Amino acid sequence: MTATHDDAMLMVELSKWGSMAGLDEAAREIMSDDFDPESANALDPNVSKMLMFGETIGTLVKHGLLDRELVYDWLWSKARGRGLAQRPNVTARSTECRSCSRTSRLLPRASD
Repeated sequence: MTATHDDAMLMVELSKWGSMAGLDEAAREIMSDDFDPESANALDPNVSKMLMFGETIGTLVKHGLLDRELVYDWLWSKARGRGLAQRPNVTARSTECRSCSRTSRLLPRASD
């Protein structure tokens, strides 16, 4: 699937929604060195925001409503430096977590 103008418009709307929901603050907390994913609670407001956003995007991608490659360029490229350094830990945790199955599909494969 090639990204379309509609994909771009949806991406802009999702960005607005994320901004209004305080996703920037949530991402900073979760990506900080002090964040412990082993003791994280899904009811924590920042964890909940990230899960909700990830599940929403994962669902849109899964159903072909948002281009997967566009999502990689949009979200993964922003976290690439930090994400690549953390990749073995993040990938292992996400693939082990059954409730994260849709979100884990957004993580680039080792060959990406």
